[in-house]
Amino acid sequence: MPRVLLKPRVLSVLHLLVFITCLQAAAAVRFQAITALCTLISSNLAPPEVLLAAAASEGGLLPLLAQCLDEDWYSDVRHTACYVMQLLLEQVGSQLNDEARRAIYPELLKRLDDSSNKVRIAACAALVAFIQSAGSSYCSTNSGYLAAGVILHMDDGEQDVAEAACKVMEALAMTKPDTAAAEVRKVQDRFRAKHLCETVLATAAEAAART
Repeated sequence: MPRVLLKPRVLSVLHLLVFITCLQAAAAVRFQAITALCTLISSNLAPPEVLLAAAASEGGLLPLLAQCLDEDWYSDVRHTACYVMQLLLEQVGSQLNDEARRAIYPELLKRLDDSSNKVRIAACAALVAFIQSAGSSYCSTNSGYLAAGVILHMDDGEQDVAEAACKVMEALAMTKPDTAAAEVRKVQDRFRAKHLCETVLATAAEAAART
């Protein structure tokens, strides 16, 4: 029987389809699948157009990643899913439509209340990628919702979490300075981490001065 040689792009599509199928299986299998998917994307083995098609399709990658973000049993699944979302946003986030973006950021905000600080910090990194990929033209209303969901965590008792949340607000301050500054001013007087508030306000002031 002759060997059939597949082009690298075809192989990447097939690999992605296999991983998506495995993400629908049991938790232990989902962990292996999300880890393999992470390797595929981080190694740039899936072309951007393939990732974008998988993210944009109904019942495709985004709903399955949302399931992994909400995984009950394995925090490592949630953590890896946050990282995969970050990679996805870094590679094709600027090409996602508003519907896809509205589906993504609320799921990441939920993970800021995760029982694992590692997951919370990874969710913050993904939110930074979300903000940077959406850019300054992103809807101000949704940017405000995002800021309101992040700001309380900037006063978290865990310093690493508070600093990660601050990085999210700094990223927002660079693209939506008025939105970020307004949210910080609401809480600045009662927050313990006043230095983080001042950091975000300074970033917002610099961004506003450049526009």
